Amino acid sequence: VYISGIDSYGSIATVSRSDVNMVATINPKTKQVLLVSIPRDYYVQLRGTTGYKDKLTHAGIYGIETSVGTLEDLLATDINYYFRVNFTSLEKIVDALGGIDVYSKYSFTSSKASGGTYYFSQGYNHMNGNQALAFSRERKNLPSSAGGDRGRGENQQAVIDGIIRKAISPAIITSYS
Repeated sequence: VYISGIDSYGSIATVSRSDVNMVATINPKTKQVLLVSIPRDYYVQLRGTTGYKDKLTHAGIYGIETSVGTLEDLLATDINYYFRVNFTSLEKIVDALGGIDVYSKYSFTSSKASGGTYYFSQGYNHMNGNQALAFSRERKNLPSSAGGDRGRGENQQAVIDGIIRKAISPAIITSYS
C-alpha cells in the first residue's frame, strides 16, 4: 500500500507534491505491517519520463498514478493500493478518532511553519489533529541526532501507528459516532 502525503490544505484532489512517500507491506499471516519511508528529495526516474532524474516529491504533480508507477519501478514491486492524505484530511482523521497517542523518540518544540508551536516530550503524547500534523511535519527543530528528514519520516510513521492503534482499540466502539 502506497501512502502519499501531499503538502496542501483543502480538497484531497488538489494537484500537489507528494512530500510523504511510504510503502506499507502487510503480512496477513503474521499480522505485521512494515512501513518504509522513501525520502521526498530522492532522485528517481519518474514513470513515463526519460533523461534526467527528478525528485520523488515532484511525481505527485503529475498525479497519484505517476507516484505509484515511479515507486513500483524504484522498488521493483507491484503496489496494489494507495492511500492519499493532505494536511486537512490528516487533521480530520485524528480529530474523528478523538485524538491519538503518539510515541516521540525525542523532546522538541515544533515550529510555527510546521503547523503550530507545540512541545512534545520524549515518550507518549496525546495529540489532536493539528498537533499530529505539526509533529509529522517538523524536521528543523528535531535534535541533530534525529537526522532532519529521516527523523520526520520516523515521526510520520509514529503518527500512522497512533492512528491504527486508536482505530482498532475497543475504546473506539463506545464512541463510534
